Amino acid sequence: MPGDKYRRRRYVREMVFSANLSQRRRLALYLAEDVSVSPRIYEVYDHATRWQMRASILWARDLLPTNRLGSKAFVRVIFLNRCQETAIVENTVDPIWNETLIFKRVIICGGIASVRRDPPAVVVEVSSEDFNSSEIFLGRFMATPSVISLATDHRGIPNWFPLLFRKNRQKGALLALFELFLYEGQAVHIAPLKPPRKKQSTRYSVPRGVCPIVKKYTVQILCWGVRDLPRYQLSFVRNPFVEIRIGDKIARSDVIEDAKHNPNFKRPLIILDEVQLPVHFYYAPPLTFNLYDRRSFGREPHIGICVVHDFAKYINKLPEGRKRDIYSWEKYDEMLSFEEAYEKGVRMTDSEECFFGDCIIDWWSKYYSSIGESEKAPGYADSGIETLRVFACALEDVNEYCGFSDFLDTFIFRKMTKDDMEIPELRIPRGELKARIFIRRQNTISNECFALPIVEFAGVTKCTIRVYIVRAFDLVSRRKDGTCDAYISVKCGTKKKKNLRKDYRPGSLDPLFGQMIEMEVEIPIDKKLVVSVMDRHRVFSDNEIGHTVIDLENRLLTQFRATVGLAQQYITRGPLVWRDQLTPLSILKRHCMRMNYPAPELLMKGNDVGIMIAGVAVWLSDIESVPPNHTEILGRPLQRVALYILIKACFAPKGLDAINLMNLVPEHVETRPLYSAINADSECGKLEMFVDLFPHAMGSIPPPVNISPRRPHKFQLRVAVWSVRNVILTKRTMGKPAADIYLKVFLNGSGKEEKTDIHYRSLDGYGSFNWRFVFDFDFDIWEKKIAMYTKKHLFSKKSSLLVDPILFVQIWDNNKFRKDGYIGQLALDLLSFDEAQMDADEMYNVDYACENRNRCNCCVKRCFCRCNSKRKERKKNIPMYSQERHLRCVLDEKPYISGRVGQFSLFQQRTTYGWWPCVSISLPDEQKLDFDTKIKKDDDFTAQKPYVTGAVELELTLLTSEEAKLDPVGKKRGKPNHSPYLPHPNRPRLDQFWCLSRAKACCSFCWTSWGKQCVVIVIVILISVVFIVSTVYKLPDIITMKVFNIHS
Repeated sequence: MPGDKYRRRRYVREMVFSANLSQRRRLALYLAEDVSVSPRIYEVYDHATRWQMRASILWARDLLPTNRLGSKAFVRVIFLNRCQETAIVENTVDPIWNETLIFKRVIICGGIASVRRDPPAVVVEVSSEDFNSSEIFLGRFMATPSVISLATDHRGIPNWFPLLFRKNRQKGALLALFELFLYEGQAVHIAPLKPPRKKQSTRYSVPRGVCPIVKKYTVQILCWGVRDLPRYQLSFVRNPFVEIRIGDKIARSDVIEDAKHNPNFKRPLIILDEVQLPVHFYYAPPLTFNLYDRRSFGREPHIGICVVHDFAKYINKLPEGRKRDIYSWEKYDEMLSFEEAYEKGVRMTDSEECFFGDCIIDWWSKYYSSIGESEKAPGYADSGIETLRVFACALEDVNEYCGFSDFLDTFIFRKMTKDDMEIPELRIPRGELKARIFIRRQNTISNECFALPIVEFAGVTKCTIRVYIVRAFDLVSRRKDGTCDAYISVKCGTKKKKNLRKDYRPGSLDPLFGQMIEMEVEIPIDKKLVVSVMDRHRVFSDNEIGHTVIDLENRLLTQFRATVGLAQQYITRGPLVWRDQLTPLSILKRHCMRMNYPAPELLMKGNDVGIMIAGVAVWLSDIESVPPNHTEILGRPLQRVALYILIKACFAPKGLDAINLMNLVPEHVETRPLYSAINADSECGKLEMFVDLFPHAMGSIPPPVNISPRRPHKFQLRVAVWSVRNVILTKRTMGKPAADIYLKVFLNGSGKEEKTDIHYRSLDGYGSFNWRFVFDFDFDIWEKKIAMYTKKHLFSKKSSLLVDPILFVQIWDNNKFRKDGYIGQLALDLLSFDEAQMDADEMYNVDYACENRNRCNCCVKRCFCRCNSKRKERKKNIPMYSQERHLRCVLDEKPYISGRVGQFSLFQQRTTYGWWPCVSISLPDEQKLDFDTKIKKDDDFTAQKPYVTGAVELELTLLTSEEAKLDPVGKKRGKPNHSPYLPHPNRPRLDQFWCLSRAKACCSFCWTSWGKQCVVIVIVILISVVFIVSTVYKLPDIITMKVFNIHS
């Protein structure tokens, strides 16, 4: 065959009848096989018309590339039984054909009405020619032509037709117009004249009536530089340049000598003059940036491509030129130097804490007050210090700042591969282009060109960045337990990654970091700042929870001055000191010079100062009608006026553009979303942070702000337990109420309980201890809480938990062979607890050692009973016991309620002494029966009332850790024993041990019950024993003398 490349052997098979039969016989055999034969169908038309179809092929965009340079594209148009092709446009993905294909004398069966109702479809294929003259499919679509059979019919307009592939995938689009003209009879003249032919070609161009209205534009592109260039073909991209293509215009930038050391172009401005663009940018061909690298032997490999479709946002009006007076800044500079010299004389001081009265102010006070948590910032509202702004999104996403793209836009180069069907945004990035596009229509009146703006940092700028990480929340954990050990990792460009792995936050999805990382960088080489939140693992490798990316170059070059946020006040002393390199007057000057505004005029009138800018005067007396609370921490008046202009003033100057709020970035905390490297669309939490950027050329760098987490202050609480009285005796020993009393003392949140020694066999509710407890604890002075530290497991880091500062004193009854019995508890809130409520006379009103027949049984179980005639009159304002009308004795009518007397804070008074009641809602066993009877009689009765079960004598002393180190004391009764001195308790000698106390009780019981009888019996027994012994001893002698009649 003619298309074969190799010779093959072929066999020809031919079917013949086995016998030479006649035609009638053959038909009979065929019909005998019982095979159904379908009849032939004919479509008969009564009328046919002649038409002319014109296909206007303008241009395409974003075609599928067949090689690194694009494709050799052409269009094939199929209409009925005819087919035509356009010319081939080489090495581009946005080809421009501008060609008309004319299908003459096309006969269509049917009348004119039927054709207008259902015109034949036009099949359009876009293909590319390969190196071996084969075709590569680039897409297909079907279109319906516009039928024009009358002179009054409207012509069609071009439209974009998407190119379709298998499974309805789309890639690219073609701008075209298809028209079907009636071409017979008198309607021959309806078809327009043939369009003009192209130069040096037989092909027809698109006529003016069909082609979109085009105008001449001047396209000016400020190609600032290229960024983030990866390796290509295993080599670094050292000498890149950019080719710009729009329509039929092509321009190239300069070649960068060494992108590793300076990735900016030397001559950044590129001008494309007389560019033919449609008035309606819907039809405009895209603007294409192609990135190349110039290498040895003249090679220029194609690195990536970026296509811009939307031109509307780049249509800019050139700003009116303003002449700058070089002498207008002399007075301003003179006053500026004077103010800065004065500021240097008064040295700015920075401390972690600042006292305003009794309140301590730090950076966290400002932060908590800004987010509405005023309880964590006590006294900040009265200090007169302004708050900061907390943005709920990233700083560049705030509508006021427009992504900091006011000076430069970022265009991302993408990898262009063969058969690439992906969305452009999902392709592999191949670098970035920092550029700005200006499109301006040309006219005969003005032919001005764009002038380069005033740029403060044109080349490589050395800077110091400080990344402040406040906190993270809503983190997504991959662990089974749903927690994570988060820490911060920061990487900036080519600099070494810095992480705070050792300073991680254990077991929390909402960690509070309060960390700062400082780095030296070179912008634009290290312009990409990546902040990652990592999950720390002890055995396996750490995994990333999420990350956020910040463009430092945009923040450095923007007119909104996003380097350091401007504070609301110019403070020169304290923890919230002004942290910018420049003073407000210097910032105002630089901003006016950059924006090409005239120099402000400094005003003075008596004790008042002001600044006139753009014809509007701002006076200090107007902005500070009420004097600030603490003027000693504020800066100079003129500086405060300049800061007010930068932040809050609004002007509409004559002859200038409306400044309408300079809109500089204020002091802030931004909330940045964290995205996973696995799935870039899924949010893995949020991170509150802010970044300070200090160019070295701007001057000295101020000290950093201390945002480390608030560290609790260390205190030592010394509790001296002297004695207890009137303790309810919960058991009986030899028939008498008794208790083996000891005390447990501990602070809230501490799992360690400390005990006193045991006072055995207390018969009257009295126990003497003279015991000292020493508690060292950390106290958060801002939240008024005690910091408790816990560990999740053995190898984990301690995490802190804030609890209320409460001291618990519990009275217990020691049992030898069963569980100890709980008697009562005293809970003292160290911030606010009652003063000592009992005097010494009230401690001696119950005597359990002597039973009185006139006392009821309840008096034996209760303290402060009025049945005891020896007790003095009870204070009316201190009720101490519960309402029990069913008992036979008359008690106070109200239960015990604390807070009836004056309260104080131990952190203010530091030391106190007195008696405090211990209460309990549980009752002794003998009284439970009475309560059960009461419950049956009264359904509304409740026994959940606090009852006094004893009184404890305490002496509390609170010291700071420094004071405690200067004046140490021993625990228990150890040395050094002072403040106060604790002697050995005065207890009976036999009551110091459990066995001896029981033996003493047994002896006392026996003596009381059978003492006299035992004495008589013992005497009788002794006399009997003596008589018997003497008789037995003398009986042999007596018998001998009687038998032998021997006389002495």
